[in-house]
Amino acid sequence: MNDTIDLHISGSSAMPGGEYGQVHISGSGKINGNLKCESLCCSGAAKIYGNTETQSISCSGAVSIEGGLVCNTAMKISGSGKCSADVEVETMKISGRFKTGGALKAREMKVSGSIQIDESLQCERLEVSGQIQVKGGVEAETVYLSGSTEIGGLLNAEDIRIDHCGTSKIEEIGCTTICVRPQQEKGGFFRFFSSRKIRPALEVGTIEADQVELIETTAKVVRGRDVVIGHGCSIDRVEFTNSCRAEKDTVKEQVKIS
Repeated sequence: MNDTIDLHISGSSAMPGGEYGQVHISGSGKINGNLKCESLCCSGAAKIYGNTETQSISCSGAVSIEGGLVCNTAMKISGSGKCSADVEVETMKISGRFKTGGALKAREMKVSGSIQIDESLQCERLEVSGQIQVKGGVEAETVYLSGSTEIGGLLNAEDIRIDHCGTSKIEEIGCTTICVRPQQEKGGFFRFFSSRKIRPALEVGTIEADQVELIETTAKVVRGRDVVIGHGCSIDRVEFTNSCRAEKDTVKEQVKIS
């Protein structure tokens, strides 16, 4: 796109879709049609009525895309963003708000603000310290959650760590290793087994993993090779193949599977 012209909107203007170099909107801009550009920067209010393909996106204002989005490198949202269809991006950082009406696919995703995905999420690495809501399932390699999480389908990953500070709800989890525990107490120390009473911070239907460590978790069924159930848990049934260690009154039924 070396021969394309740049597009700058600083007032209030509507432009046709097409192929551009750099697109910068600091006022109120509308683009009527599909947009293809090298970069999209929005510090004002932008509405794009069509599919969007770009190398990078930076938004400190508000951007709304009535179509699908492909971002080949980095996407940063510190303001608010909305997309009505599927989103495909290399790396994504959300410190503001973002919502997509379709599925989202990324290599790496970091959320310190909030994101809502109406369908499924697929990524290699997912890190959330803010809020995430996924109505479908999530497929990833590495997942680290320390904020508020709501997943309506299966969370499928290799390694999952949840350092919770609020309440998260996940329909079911399938992984190799999972560790669920509260954020560290002052001084960087916490007790895995404790007599203190606290409401469960993770609510999940079923967990299946090789290695399982849970604190303050409510689940119907936990299946694993080696399972450790700490304080604040309420588990209906644990099925294990090697070992199970549980604090008193945290598990209703334990079954060793041959």
